[in-house]
Amino acid sequence: MTEKSSNSPVPDDAQVDFTRQAVPKPGMPARPRVDDPGLLAKTFQRMTTTGQGAFAGGGEIIKRRYITFDVDGAECAPDVFVDEGGGYVMFTLTLATLTAGEEVNVTREVVDPGEAAFKTVQASICRLNGAPVVGDESDFVWEALGPKGRQLAVAMYQEIGSLSSAMMGKALASSSRS
Repeated sequence: MTEKSSNSPVPDDAQVDFTRQAVPKPGMPARPRVDDPGLLAKTFQRMTTTGQGAFAGGGEIIKRRYITFDVDGAECAPDVFVDEGGGYVMFTLTLATLTAGEEVNVTREVVDPGEAAFKTVQASICRLNGAPVVGDESDFVWEALGPKGRQLAVAMYQEIGSLSSAMMGKALASSSRS
């Protein structure tokens, strides 16, 4: 990018090459180029009620990311995740990324900033062994996970909800500073 003469993220003298396309993964459609000034309009048209993607699927415009993983009941709170014979069981837990609005609502409830990550992950719990976790059940699951299980849940949420070093590297490589 060249030096900017205004607050616009696109320089006044930008030359846009509409013929270049990102190389898609096999079976995936080509991604629009970053330097396409119509990217926002195209994306909005495709994904909103004015476009084809209007509330496709579960009623949400932007899809969430999910992660499902095994948890060893023996590492959670004592005597919670056990079978009829008293032996500890493995179970699966599914977390979903939160929407921006859900993140705001979670942080409004936080008194101590140290709680934010834990409250965010607790709010992201959506399934246990494939069954939906709803309402106050997430409070029970969160307590039943115990300290080790909660730490595991936080680490797994980071896998789907945190900035990757690759993403940061691409952003830094493409950035300009003045």
